[in-house]
Amino acid sequence: MAGSSTISTVEPKIGGFAVQKSLYGVAVPRVWGTTRVGGNMLGYNDFEAIEHKSEESAGGKGGVTQESVTWTYQAAIMVALCAGPIAGVKSVFRDKSVFVNSEVDGTALEQAGLSLAVGNLGQAPWGYMLTGHADQALGYSGLAYVYAAAYQLNGSAGLQNHTFEIESLIREEGLPDANPGDIVADFLTHPVAGVPGWDPAWLADLSSYRLYAKAANLLLSPALTDQRPAHEFLTEIATASNSEIVVSAGLLKIIPYGDEAVTGNDETWYPDLAPLYDLGPDEFDGPLEWSRTDPADVYNVRQVEIVNRANQYNPETISAPDQAAIELYGLRKEDPVKLSCINETAVGRHIAQLRLQRDLNNRNRYSGRLPWNFVLLEPMDYVALVDPELGLDRQLARVTDIEEDDAGLLTVTFEEVMAGSASASVYPTHTAGTTGINFNVAPGSVSPPVLFNPPDSLLKGGLEVWAAVAGLSPNWGGCDVWVSQDGDTYKRIGSITGRGRFGVLTTALAAGADPDTTHSFGVDLSDSAGQLLGAAQSDVDAAITLCWVGGELIAYRDATLTGPNRYTLGGYLRRGLYGAPVGSHAIGTPFVRLDDTIFKVPFEPGQVGTTIYAKFVSYNVFQRAYQSLAAVPAYAIALSPERAAPEAASGLALMAPFEGTYFTVSWNPGARGERSKVRVLDGTTVLRAVETTGTSFTYQLEDAEYDGVVRRDYTVQVVSSNVAGDAAPISLPVHNSAPPAVTGVTATPGTANVVVDWEQSPAVDRAGYLVYYSNTSGFDPSAGQGAIAYDGPGLTTTISGLTGGGTYYVRVAAYDTWSKNVGELVFSPQLSFVPN
Repeated sequence: MAGSSTISTVEPKIGGFAVQKSLYGVAVPRVWGTTRVGGNMLGYNDFEAIEHKSEESAGGKGGVTQESVTWTYQAAIMVALCAGPIAGVKSVFRDKSVFVNSEVDGTALEQAGLSLAVGNLGQAPWGYMLTGHADQALGYSGLAYVYAAAYQLNGSAGLQNHTFEIESLIREEGLPDANPGDIVADFLTHPVAGVPGWDPAWLADLSSYRLYAKAANLLLSPALTDQRPAHEFLTEIATASNSEIVVSAGLLKIIPYGDEAVTGNDETWYPDLAPLYDLGPDEFDGPLEWSRTDPADVYNVRQVEIVNRANQYNPETISAPDQAAIELYGLRKEDPVKLSCINETAVGRHIAQLRLQRDLNNRNRYSGRLPWNFVLLEPMDYVALVDPELGLDRQLARVTDIEEDDAGLLTVTFEEVMAGSASASVYPTHTAGTTGINFNVAPGSVSPPVLFNPPDSLLKGGLEVWAAVAGLSPNWGGCDVWVSQDGDTYKRIGSITGRGRFGVLTTALAAGADPDTTHSFGVDLSDSAGQLLGAAQSDVDAAITLCWVGGELIAYRDATLTGPNRYTLGGYLRRGLYGAPVGSHAIGTPFVRLDDTIFKVPFEPGQVGTTIYAKFVSYNVFQRAYQSLAAVPAYAIALSPERAAPEAASGLALMAPFEGTYFTVSWNPGARGERSKVRVLDGTTVLRAVETTGTSFTYQLEDAEYDGVVRRDYTVQVVSSNVAGDAAPISLPVHNSAPPAVTGVTATPGTANVVVDWEQSPAVDRAGYLVYYSNTSGFDPSAGQGAIAYDGPGLTTTISGLTGGGTYYVRVAAYDTWSKNVGELVFSPQLSFVPN
C-alpha cells in the first residue's frame, strides 16, 4: 500500500545440536524412595531447524509492518536417568520450569513432552530408533531413560538443563520414602547392581531394624550418583536411621540405638534392653576403669545437612541446640554432617536431636578386661555393670568396642545408657529454606470467552470484532491470541494481559426509557471471577461504567453484591447509549463490562459475512508454560458489523434570508448518518417529508401551494438516519416577513370618487399592492373587514361609486412574491376622506 513501510528482523540460524552434557563411563545412579537426579544424554538424532515467519501491522493505512524470522530447533533425544526398573517420574525440572503430575494437565512427562522407559531387564529398544536408526537401536537393559522424537530445544539449539524426581519401586507403601532396611538389602543383594561377590547369607535378619525405622519414621530416599566406598554409603544410612552397623560371626547386622518404645506409621517397635550379662569384679580381670567427657567439650549444637523435598531438593542445614548447655558452657557447634538420604525436614530434625541427646547424656565410659569365655559379646549388646567402688549397681551399659589381646583376654569398652537418651520427641519444625518457585506452573485455560460484534458507534472508522477473555487460575498471566479464517491455519495477532469481566444475566431486563430508574438486572461473573463497582451519577452519564448487554450499551450507577461474583445493577441506568438499540434481555444474555481488557480484532470490509476462529493460548504469571496451540479449543465468530443509530444532525440554518419564492436550509449530518429525513411542518402538521443523502433542502412556493398551505411561518425538522434507526430530530423555525407598511398614502376626493396614491414599498421581492376601504373607522382588512378597491403593481388607484358627503377610510398594503394572504400583510394606518 502507498505510504506503508516494512521492517524485517531475521534471527541467525544454528546449524547443529549443541551438546551440553553427555558423559561416557560415569556411574549409573541408583535411587531408592523418591528423590531428584540429573540426566545424562544417551544420544540424539534428526536435528531440525524450523523457520517461523510472523507479521504484525500497526497504524492502518500507511502504517508499519513488522516482519520477523525466528528459528526453533528440535531433535530426537534419549536421556538416561538411573538404574531400573523404577515406578515412574513424579516431576520434571527443566531450567526454571517445573512439571508435576496433575489430574488436569496430565503427567509431568506428558507436560514436558517426554516418554519413559522404566528400565526393565531385557527391555526392548525404542520403536523410533528401530524404525529410523536400527543400527543405533539399543534396549539399554536395566536402565531407566526418557525419550522424545521431536523434542523442543532451547534457543541455542541445545538441550535445556533437566533433572527428574524419580519414584523407585522400593518405597514404603503409601509413602514417598523407603525403609532403610530395604535400602541396605537391595544395595547389597540386588542381582545386577548389588555389591559384586556378596552372598545374601552374609546379611543378618533386618526385621527389627525395619520395624524400628518405620515406627520412628526414619525413612530415607538416597541417590547414589557417584562412585563411593560401600562402607561410606552404609554408614550414612545407619547414621540417618539412628543405628549402628555391626559385623560379627560373619554377618552384617544393623542395630538401632533406640531405647524406648516408638509408634508411628501404624507400627510399634519395642527395644530389647535385657542385659546379656551381669558383669562385676568377679568377672573382670582387674579393676573397671571409668572416664567421663567434660561437658565443655561436648557439642551442644548438632547439625545435619539434608536435601529438602519441600524445597525442590535443595540442600538445607537443620540444627538441634541445647540452650541450657549453651548458656553453661558456651556455643559448641558441630560442622554439618551430610545426610543427603534424608529428604524430609522432620526426619532431619529428629536425627539431629537424637545425636545431640546421646552425646550430652551418655558421657560416662567404662573399660575392663574379660576372659575369653565372654567372646560372644559384640558391639551394641547390653550388659549390667556392678562395681561398688564406682557406685555402679547393675548400671545398664552398651558395648561399643571389643579388642582381643595375644593372651586371649578381651578389652571391652562400654558406654553408660541413660534410658530415653536414644529416643526423642517428634515435633514440627520450621525449615530454613524457602519454597522453590515453580516458573512452569500450569496457567490453566481461559473460560469460554465472549466474542461479539460491537456497535460501530464504538469503533474509530474501521471494522472490529471484540473479545472478553479471562483465566480463572491464580497462575494465569495472560494469553496469546491466534486467529484463522479457515479453522486450520492460525496467525498470532497479539496478547491479552488483563482479565476481562464478563458473565451472564441472572434476571431478565425489560426495555425501558433513557435514563431508566425503574429497572435493574442481575449478573453472574463467575466465568471471569470479575468484580464490579458502583459509580456517581455523573460518571454514569459520561458512560464510565459502560457495558455490553446482548447488543445494547448500558451504563449503571449501583452495583450491589449478592453473592460471589454476583451483582444487581440498577438505581440509575443509561439505556441505548451510543446509538445502540434499547431492548429487553432474557436470563442468560451475555454481559461484558467494557474496559481496557477487551481485545479488538480488526478485519476488512471484504470479510463481512465470513467466520473467523480464535484460539487463546494461555501462559502463566512468569510468561512461561505456554499451552499448546493444538490443545486449546477454537471459538468461532461471524463477522457481522452491528450498526448503531446515528448521532443527531447539527448546524441546521437558513442558507439565505427567507425572501422571494423559496427558502433553503442546510445542516451537518450526524455521525454514522447515511441519509437525512427532512420535514416541513405547519405547527405540528407535517406538510412535506422527504429523504435525502444531501445536506441541504429547498422549499419553494410551488411546493407550498401544492401542499395547500402557504404560510409565512414554518418549522423545518431534520432527522439523521441509517439502517439501525433514527437519531433525535433537530428543528428550525423559518419565517418570511411581509413587506413593511406602505408610506406616503394620500386621498384626493372627487365627485363620488377618490384618487388614492402611495409610495413604492422598499421590499426587494415586492409583487403588488392591496387597497381596502370602508365607511367604518378602525376597520381591519386582516380580519376580513372592508372592501378591496385595488390589487396590482401600480402606485395609484381611483375608487368610484362613493356617496358624496359621506366619510370613508382607506388602507394600503404591499405584498411580495411569496404570499398576498391578507391575514399576514402589514396595512398602512387608515386615512379618512369625504367625496364630493
